[in-house]
Amino acid sequence: MLPVGSKIAYPMYGAGIVEGVEEKEILGERRLYYILRFSIDDLQVMVPVTNEQKVGLRCICGEEELEEVLRLLQEPWEPVSDNWTHRYRENFERMKSGVLLDVARVYKELCGLDHKKSLSTGDRKMMGTAQRILVSEIALVKNIPLEDAEKVLSDAV
Repeated sequence: MLPVGSKIAYPMYGAGIVEGVEEKEILGERRLYYILRFSIDDLQVMVPVTNEQKVGLRCICGEEELEEVLRLLQEPWEPVSDNWTHRYRENFERMKSGVLLDVARVYKELCGLDHKKSLSTGDRKMMGTAQRILVSEIALVKNIPLEDAEKVLSDAV
């Protein structure tokens, strides 16, 4: 079980902190829940402790992995599939994985594509989600405000 105060990442939500562990009765069933707080959108989420692995909850990355992500973002952009459906499905699976390098690849590809042509609404929304996930994890790993984390990300792309 993750201790209170742990810095975690939750696929599709981003990085946050375990604020508490509480026993709750929901739909007649008593279970332990993590109470997670995400600084972006000041969101609070409850996740059953027993679902930690199933939902992909993980500890945030370390400095080394973050540097690898930032290096990836600095590499030259390579063209991606023009098939929107295929690209969206592949990017959605990457985002759902919760692997920070995969999220960075999605963000990089969509940023590059955005410079080439106008993004669809779905691509634009996914790019925004990837950006929020990256910024939230950068902020927690480097222990900096979100605004500074946004600058770190924009400097890397």
